[in-house]
Amino acid sequence: MKPNYSQVVSLPDLQQYVDNNLTDRYSCDDFLLVRNNRMFMAAKTDVTVPILMENLHFLYMLSGEMDVMLNLEHVHLETGMMLVIGPTNIYQIERYSEDISATTLVISWQTLARIFHDGLPAYMQETPFVLLTHPDEQQRRSFSALLDVLLTHAHFTPRNELLWDALLAMPVYFLSQSANLREIGSSREQEVFIRFLRLVKQNCKEERHLAFYANRLAMTQDYLSRIVSSYSGTTAKEWIEQAVLLEAKVMLHYTDKPVSEITYDLGFPNDSFFCKYFKRLTGITPKQFRDRHK
Repeated sequence: MKPNYSQVVSLPDLQQYVDNNLTDRYSCDDFLLVRNNRMFMAAKTDVTVPILMENLHFLYMLSGEMDVMLNLEHVHLETGMMLVIGPTNIYQIERYSEDISATTLVISWQTLARIFHDGLPAYMQETPFVLLTHPDEQQRRSFSALLDVLLTHAHFTPRNELLWDALLAMPVYFLSQSANLREIGSSREQEVFIRFLRLVKQNCKEERHLAFYANRLAMTQDYLSRIVSSYSGTTAKEWIEQAVLLEAKVMLHYTDKPVSEITYDLGFPNDSFFCKYFKRLTGITPKQFRDRHK
């Protein structure tokens, strides 16, 4: 039985995905830490399907490069970069090099709520994700040292919730103090584009027409289309279609819902309409997609 759509990629799921023979790792109910790992070579799942995040993920690139799509936005990662992804985001790996290696830290959202009492740093509340583009040498050493301490205590010190909470809070505070932290969205075009994507993510199951999003953003459809196309090189209509497609892929891959139920969840009038829509965008039917990714 596949997990429910709302439970995709929980901490236990991730713990099952990672090879148990890896020595430079630790997992428990609070967090998962995998150091210096050829992570995709060790994964036991298809990493190229969309993943709905349930926890806070830190991804620190040690070597190689990869392209990911996060909430419909394309992000390129290479050696030295760090990506932080909060819960409820949809993440999909598009490409990665053979020499890729990374450190991954996943902290459960329940643990973060306990540590911060629901008062997370502002950068985690205001943007769907953050990208530390150019950490300097001192920052890289500091972050690596933090993870070394966390891993050592996890392995060799009896569980102490106060100590673990303090250690898990350190990477979060580290990023909030970084001068090189870049939030997505600074120019007027970027601001409109990010607001548009957020609305699309929140409403694409019920609303697939541009008029709805233009109305919510208090602008004409033509103006919104020009801004989105100018900033992203992709039309607003195509972004909406890709959002619906991502939702469909996640449900097809991670749930046992019949196509008829997915059709209803995504607001399509009937199965035939949904299947034609899906095939137009992917070249295959929903059933073929599900069969390929079992």
